[in-house]
Amino acid sequence: MEKTNKYLTLGFIIVELLIYISFMIMDIFNFGDTVVIKYLSICLIIIFLMISIFVNKKIKWCYFIGLIFTLIADTFLLLLDSHYYLGLLSFNIVQTLYFLPLKERIGKWFNIQLLGRGVIFIVCGILALTTSNIDVFLSASYITFFILNIITILLIKNKGDLKLLLIGLIIFLMCDLSVGLYNLGYYFDIPYNIDKVLDKISENLMWFFYLPSQVIISIYAKKEYKKSN
Repeated sequence: MEKTNKYLTLGFIIVELLIYISFMIMDIFNFGDTVVIKYLSICLIIIFLMISIFVNKKIKWCYFIGLIFTLIADTFLLLLDSHYYLGLLSFNIVQTLYFLPLKERIGKWFNIQLLGRGVIFIVCGILALTTSNIDVFLSASYITFFILNIITILLIKNKGDLKLLLIGLIIFLMCDLSVGLYNLGYYFDIPYNIDKVLDKISENLMWFFYLPSQVIISIYAKKEYKKSN
């Protein structure tokens, strides 16, 4: 069983690495549209975890469901390139699901933080519904939950297996910072030439960070189950 798990994980990493190298080269040298390839790389993560469930008979469901919502988010934000608010809402759910398993690690602070997150989401939700900037407020709640997750893990003394999750989340955050850099021109008056350079760099950086982060998180989800057995 352990050999099967190792070969499954190794095969998954190799295939994702080949896909990663392919779309990065295509993006850098403008060889064509890579949207479908990128989307398939996230689909592969779900397939990998579904096979892991079959092999291991069980898995940590918060991470698995979180990665399913990641795929849902990418369906709207990447594949369909529309209804961004549904993609951002999905990412809010992702960061909430990644927080829930930390309950045993942070004790009484879990309920306090959960309440605080609920207040943040309700406030952002009300602001989103009462203004035309629904994407902005959903982004605000999402990035707040995201940063809170990273800070929470950093403050846990005995991180143990959480180190892999922390690495995945930090790389994930680098992707979101690249998205912010890409959209900088929408909010600030930047000279056209500089804006075009920033767009090109940040556009390539998004998936430079994004796929590795999701692969690391998916391996963590599988690895954590094996440790708990």
